[in-house]
Amino acid sequence: MRTETAQNGLEIIFKLYNDIESNPGPVYVNELCTVTGSFHQGNEKLFGINPGKQCVVSSLVAIIFHATASCFAETWNSAKMDNILRVGNSLYSYIRLSIKEDLLLLSEIPSALCLDEETYRLSYTESITGDVNMLESRDCYFSLLEALRSLKRRYNACLLTIFCNTVVIFFAEDKIKLFDAHSRDNWGNACSEGTSVLLEFSRLEKLIDYLQRFYSCSKVVPFEVIGVHVTQLMFREYGVNIVNSEKMEGHFSESAKVHNRMSMKEKDSAGDSKTARLDKMREQRRRERQMETCEQRVLRLQEMRERNKAKRQDESEGEKRMRLDKAKERNRKARDIETEESRKLRLEKLKKCREQRKNGETIEQREMKLRKLKEGFQQRKSQETIEQREVRLKKLKEGFQQRKNQETVEQREVRLKKLKEKVQQRKNQETVEQRETRLKKRRESFRQRKQQETVEQREVRLNKWKEGFEQRKNQDTVAKRETRLRDEMVLSKENNRSQLKKGRVDERERKTVFS
Repeated sequence: MRTETAQNGLEIIFKLYNDIESNPGPVYVNELCTVTGSFHQGNEKLFGINPGKQCVVSSLVAIIFHATASCFAETWNSAKMDNILRVGNSLYSYIRLSIKEDLLLLSEIPSALCLDEETYRLSYTESITGDVNMLESRDCYFSLLEALRSLKRRYNACLLTIFCNTVVIFFAEDKIKLFDAHSRDNWGNACSEGTSVLLEFSRLEKLIDYLQRFYSCSKVVPFEVIGVHVTQLMFREYGVNIVNSEKMEGHFSESAKVHNRMSMKEKDSAGDSKTARLDKMREQRRRERQMETCEQRVLRLQEMRERNKAKRQDESEGEKRMRLDKAKERNRKARDIETEESRKLRLEKLKKCREQRKNGETIEQREMKLRKLKEGFQQRKSQETIEQREVRLKKLKEGFQQRKNQETVEQREVRLKKLKEKVQQRKNQETVEQRETRLKKRRESFRQRKQQETVEQREVRLNKWKEGFEQRKNQDTVAKRETRLRDEMVLSKENNRSQLKKGRVDERERKTVFS
């Protein structure tokens, strides 16, 4: 009786295990968004002696397909999934013959592939290892969640190997997708009659839960993951893998070649020059930067700043001068060809960046910046010729006059108020000798202007002086008026005394001469 009960129980468990459509278990996958192929990589009829071993290469091909047409768009369908497996099988056939091994390691994957006459450069990160069931990182081993989070900030795709199975994970801001070339059902469960699948997850934690549940039968589940970045380039035909994705029907093309090193195309028979190649590379980089997220852009710029800082610390004085000269020449050329609109946009961006830096800087940083500016200005002034000085002063006067003409009444009042405060501050801080020197220069300058002025200019000056004097008199209080009159009386007495003394001295000199 017990034997029959146990046997019935095993039959029920076996039925439940195989009844995946009716009992998919906890749902981590957005099943409505799953894309399935017509077969999987273990199909012996299609792939001959290769079935079940091509997952690394198929995953690599899927990443290239994603670079040309994103898997988050609606362009991925069953035909594209099947095409990925066919191309991956053809490529695997040649690689297997080259390395003479059945299973390909992540360290053995090529750094370049050519697909449909387009060449792609593949750059990889250092591999990250750990255990799928680890909750926290320990020593040099990482939890899968932390590893994927760090790669998501910098890369759009990564290769994940667990035991001997390799899959691709594609990152977007609001969702994640997983490409698996093995036999799976719509929920990503192992299935004998399944196909290759592209699964969608709403967030990273659900993907981790799915993988932990998938490998729940093992206590230790080691993984290895690397980030992959794809760049489309132009290369010579030899030394590169050449695969035609439309003509691959399960057999390997004779023109397929794999090599981990590539040489750039300098100039081919069609007349593509080095300039055209560089332009295409720049355009490709521009497209990649337009597609990157804010976090990826911040990280890229931060890494670039760190690299530049490290390079500048080791450079000599001559290298620094050469680098600055090249930068000046490059900026000059760019400004020569820029339009008026692009110039305005550049200046606006520059102003915003300066304002942002000014608002974020501390008092010490501001003082250091102003000191450097003053030192640089003094150095340039000391080295300039007379002609350069005249040109600089002329530009300065024109710019000042232009700003004065465009300013409003309120702006003018604010400017004059600041000017008075600065003058008063300098006057309060100056010594007696500095004050005498300043007044002496002022008198000499005033006397020089008086000698050079015309009759009309003199009349205008005197009229302004009278108007100002009358205005000040009208605004005077009684106390100020008494003080002003007393000062004028003292000044007039001193002038009279000095004139009398001068007259007496002249009289004595005249008597001496006649005697």
